[in-house]
Amino acid sequence: MLSITPVALAKTRQSHIIDFIYTQKQRNETFGLIPQETSDAIKILDYYNAYLVEVLFEEPKSVDIPDLKVNLRNLIQAMFTTETIDIYSIYHYLVTLNILEPLQTSLNSSLHDKIYHYINNTYQNGGGFSPTNESKVSNVISTYYVYNIFTLLEEPVENETIHKNWLISCNNTDGGYGGNQTLPSTLITTYFTVYLINELGSVSELANQTNTLNYFKSLYVGDSNNIDQYGGFLPDPYAEAPLLGSTLLCVEGIKLIDEMDDIECLFIDSNGEIFRSKGLSEFEY
Repeated sequence: MLSITPVALAKTRQSHIIDFIYTQKQRNETFGLIPQETSDAIKILDYYNAYLVEVLFEEPKSVDIPDLKVNLRNLIQAMFTTETIDIYSIYHYLVTLNILEPLQTSLNSSLHDKIYHYINNTYQNGGGFSPTNESKVSNVISTYYVYNIFTLLEEPVENETIHKNWLISCNNTDGGYGGNQTLPSTLITTYFTVYLINELGSVSELANQTNTLNYFKSLYVGDSNNIDQYGGFLPDPYAEAPLLGSTLLCVEGIKLIDEMDDIECLFIDSNGEIFRSKGLSEFEY
């Protein structure tokens, strides 16, 4: 019985997750209200192979994958038709398409070329990419998304050294990185910078690797008496409580800089017992 119970519980949680996702399904086969919600939903459904769920005495839950692919391509095309192009939406649409079918076959050459031409024109001579092809100012967030669109399209990023040097120049004395050379550090721009420096070269090229590692660690809630928050990471130094998103970014950032670093995390097992562990590597989902 002891060996069966956790499996049964896991299946129950899985079914509840899938049921919740399907409550967010829209008529055009997308999910939620923004493109990221569709990409997140498809990632989960793909992980569980839950594109079709048949339950006794209930209507089947399903995703019409061919229709969704057509709708996603139409949504991207509509941006170019109306000239209201949003690189963040394009990124999430492409992520979703690529999960359903590799972009090399799911994205026609005409649309591929339109996207490539547009993001190529967001390049800035001093390094980085701007949010639109009309803007002349780079920022770390748009650079992160444009870089990953290039990757999804399997197109090279030219002048990598210039982009890397520009990213490094966005460092601040607290060890973090701002959205550009004049802005204060934030968790998301610091993580995006570390990720991009690692992709374009090596994290050893950060302005100060130790200070950046300490920036992430400074957001850790290490008070073991604070059971509700212990083990999480704050979204900023003045936040009152850690979030799942900020915890993920900090853990991933620390892992990129120092894979051997031990992070004491708090876990609750299926029986409700609290236990602590060094690091996250044992707890794969």
